Amino acid sequence: MSSAKIRKAAETASLMSNWQEATDYLHRELDQKFWDMAEANLAIYLPSALVEIESKEQRSAWLATIPPKYRETVKHFTRHIWRSRKTSKKVTLQKSLF
Repeated sequence: MSSAKIRKAAETASLMSNWQEATDYLHRELDQKFWDMAEANLAIYLPSALVEIESKEQRSAWLATIPPKYRETVKHFTRHIWRSRKTSKKVTLQKSLF
């Protein structure tokens, strides 16, 4: 299986509504031996997807479904992307992300 397929599946899964739904999708799309790698890739794609969610409550709810081993990393990079956009575009964003 190509790494591109794993990345594409993770990117698609990041657009789902919670971690369980996303991992269920990965498990349907990929062989079991690739699940751990796909979940790690999901954690990489999630920050970009979470920044796009309009509601602070929805972002927090999504974050709450992420397993502890990935949660802080996802939160950190989501904040990083959010702050980068805030400073680079000089747009009005919410005062806090989560």
